[in-house]
Amino acid sequence: MVSLPWYVAMYAAHGNWFITEFFGCIYRFGIDGSTVSPADVKWSNYLNIILANYQPWLLFMLYGIFVHARASVSSKKVEDKILYVFLWSFVPLAIFQTFKMKSSQYIVPVYFGFSIFTALGIEAFKETVRLKIAGALVIIVSALCVVYLATPLMPQTCDSDEFKDTIKIIPAVKNIVGNIIALNGRGQGYWHFNNCLMFYADKRVVSMSGRQALDAMAPAEKKHFVMFKEFYEDFKKSAPSAPNVITETSGVVLFSNYD
Repeated sequence: MVSLPWYVAMYAAHGNWFITEFFGCIYRFGIDGSTVSPADVKWSNYLNIILANYQPWLLFMLYGIFVHARASVSSKKVEDKILYVFLWSFVPLAIFQTFKMKSSQYIVPVYFGFSIFTALGIEAFKETVRLKIAGALVIIVSALCVVYLATPLMPQTCDSDEFKDTIKIIPAVKNIVGNIIALNGRGQGYWHFNNCLMFYADKRVVSMSGRQALDAMAPAEKKHFVMFKEFYEDFKKSAPSAPNVITETSGVVLFSNYD
């Protein structure tokens, strides 16, 4: 009901095209899974994400769920506010788990419910225990901040494996003036490069198709490109002028259309 006005407005603007595209996308990605990578349909994806990303709060969250589930069973009554948090946490999770596509960003709404259960779990401890927990967390976080600021260790080890190769081109990227071009086809890395270079080098990445990128190689003005090597090799063969490689890693190439 909250989102109904948006559906009405989209249908009024686009008619059946909105229905076929919008719900067709839900069917292809969520129900049928025909256009989804096998890596994104594994049943345990969300479980793996929660186990990996919800530290150090996971045990507190599970304890909060356990305490209030046990209290509800023993009293044979669920408080309205606790029922609300249970619904907030597990109804969206159940819906997304049922769908084929299991991307990490889809379950962001459940983290709000998780955070409340985490707070309830901490609250269930005695006050002296809570103070010890708080003190331990302050010490741990302070130590991590010192390590982060004083050494180059943390920026390289806190990332997922996704950026471990691309991050090596960051020093060269910082010296570039202007935007960087990346291919936008499926699996060609636009979002990968945009997220990495925006975060580590404050550089905007421009999305282009393969044809547009080839046209951009014309030497009218200096442009910079970043690609996975597997796509760079084919791109180089079709480019109107030889690319000038600025730096490269085992899987990524940063290059320009000028010497």
